[in-house]
Amino acid sequence: MSRGRVRFPIMGTCYGTVGTLEHLRPPLGADPVGYTQETKPDMTNQLPANYTFSTKSKQGKQVGRQPKGQGAIYFMMSRSNVITANDTEWVAVKVGLASGGEAEAYKVLCNHQTSNDGDTYFHALLTVCNVGKAEASLHSILQEKGYSTMHGMDHAVPAEYRKFYTQQEGGGEWFVLPLPVLEKVIANARQKMRQPKVWTDGWMGQSERNAAVRFHYDCDGNPRCEMTGRYGRPVEEKALRFAYAYRQLTGFAPEGCCI
Repeated sequence: MSRGRVRFPIMGTCYGTVGTLEHLRPPLGADPVGYTQETKPDMTNQLPANYTFSTKSKQGKQVGRQPKGQGAIYFMMSRSNVITANDTEWVAVKVGLASGGEAEAYKVLCNHQTSNDGDTYFHALLTVCNVGKAEASLHSILQEKGYSTMHGMDHAVPAEYRKFYTQQEGGGEWFVLPLPVLEKVIANARQKMRQPKVWTDGWMGQSERNAAVRFHYDCDGNPRCEMTGRYGRPVEEKALRFAYAYRQLTGFAPEGCCI
């Protein structure tokens, strides 16, 4: 074999350089189900609307048992959502529940961040005595107004946005509505729903050896959090940002915190 030449077997008989063999490479065929970028990336776009693969498949979504304890109702958004990021007053919001206190709500948000490419955040938080009942009530209100992403309850959602929910394979807790309408729904719920007492535990950074993290304002009026004297790993900045936002949105904070 001569230097600078690489020989490859083709069909067990032919040999040649990489350059001379390039033209023999077979062209990429059409992907029958749309898994590659050479064709449509979403295989469902190639099937008729309302197509079903089986005559006996289960329809609808699985509904689990609702918790009944105290916690918070969250209104979560993603900055990269095509509706929320648009220059209109319309937003896509997930109305869900987080049982327990601040640390549990932080876990809920972190779990959502795995499936969202953009920054996710809680637009608002409502502390309630019965998270399951409160969530169901808010869902019912928004569904009756026609702002759900679910078929049959989306009559107020513009057609240009309904196209994103054709297959109904997103979460049933998502709603699309103008931000002023959402703010009014939140304000009404805050007035009508029974508020629990401030949590006694479940705060960020709280453990058997450490007290909950507490904020104070420095001489410039900026919120700070003292980490000296704590056992184990320091609380990460992401968790501190959430704790500050949680306490601002709920008005709940551990004793000794400036918020």
